[in-house]
Amino acid sequence: MMNKRTLTKTIFLIVTLLFVSGCKEAITEPPAVEDKRNFFPNTDGSYFFYNVAVFDSTGQIQSGTRKSYLQGEANLQQTPYQVRIDSLELNGNLDVSNSYFRKSTNGVFAYFDTTGVAAIVPDSLRSLLTISNEYRLLYFPFSINQTWPVYNVSIDLGVSRIDVVKISAVVIEKDSITITFRSTSITKEVFKIQYDMTIITGLDLTTETFKAFAWIAEDTGFYKWEGDAELLSFFWGNIAYPEGTVVVEQLSGSNIP
Repeated sequence: MMNKRTLTKTIFLIVTLLFVSGCKEAITEPPAVEDKRNFFPNTDGSYFFYNVAVFDSTGQIQSGTRKSYLQGEANLQQTPYQVRIDSLELNGNLDVSNSYFRKSTNGVFAYFDTTGVAAIVPDSLRSLLTISNEYRLLYFPFSINQTWPVYNVSIDLGVSRIDVVKISAVVIEKDSITITFRSTSITKEVFKIQYDMTIITGLDLTTETFKAFAWIAEDTGFYKWEGDAELLSFFWGNIAYPEGTVVVEQLSGSNIP
């Protein structure tokens, strides 16, 4: 899984290259244009239920549910975040974790705990550590072909830069879907987002790549996720999907006060 533990191991492999830097909002921002549409409902007390299926090369190997609740606030690094509690149940095994989000007029950002990363950097180099403690999940307003950097960790060697972790996103299409809850069907416009992650896995600069897709609807939020477990595990924090699998999550119910 690509979560804090995996990132820490990756940084340990390349820390001998001397310099680590991160970017929180590296995107070049145009003047803010407020989008009145609500693609990320975040009223406190909201909850979202997803049916989950996990596949490997042999077919489906696990099934279950992920339940997300927005409950309360927390201040991290002097920044206020909403608390999201995720309960993932797969084949009868329950995994509960917290993650932290903040929403602005031009995007949704999530907290990423870099404590473990900082701990493995030698004291002589720690002052050079500028890795970000946020990733950018969404960029507003949506438009086809809109791209943005989600998360990046790089090593600046002076004459060159090596990306250790690079996650990017692009809105690839707009479509419509029919959502059915409790025998009620509604048709909604959705944007499909492609997320790509590349990480360096060795001192010889070998890399691994991962991909995931998200479908997001106005006043509903994320309707569906499908992609590599490593990337979804990064987004959901300490939730651990089996490595090397493909995960499908589809909204089965929600309540937004």
